[in-house]
Amino acid sequence: DLSRLLSAAVLSRESAPRTGATRVVFDRRRQRVLVGGITASAAFPVSPGAFQTRMGSDQGAKYVAILDPALTRLVASTLLGGKSREGAVSGLLTDRAGNVFVGGSTFSSDYPTTERAFKRAVGLGQVWGAVSKLSPDLTTLVASTFVGEVGNDFVYSIALDRRENIVFAGAG
Repeated sequence: DLSRLLSAAVLSRESAPRTGATRVVFDRRRQRVLVGGITASAAFPVSPGAFQTRMGSDQGAKYVAILDPALTRLVASTLLGGKSREGAVSGLLTDRAGNVFVGGSTFSSDYPTTERAFKRAVGLGQVWGAVSKLSPDLTTLVASTFVGEVGNDFVYSIALDRRENIVFAGAG
């Protein structure tokens, strides 16, 4: 009935708000809470061994964090982005194996992609949709690609079909 706050978590404590959460997902299978968003905080907590431990620019990076169900312990956390501005996480989900899928947009032509990506290279100075798949512990970029055709492309939502193929929606 929304009359009580059962729990809450703060990921980065700075006087200026430099971290924002844009997606929260509860992974019932693994009993964990996933949070995705954007941060420009140099103090953002990143796990040892995380896929990306530093921001590519002072303009910020996407982040994915995994917390225990009580929101009392940070289980894993990684940054995700290139050397230019990042859009917020607009899609966040897990598959049966626990891999973490992230959807969003980026201005970074060097956003991390993987060898067999649908699109590995894009033009400079445009915004591109991006979809990435991280390992369950956020230490490995399993798959990642740009999406879109001419720039000014956005990924707003992601889902998995029954065969666990990624499906996304956006604009461009």
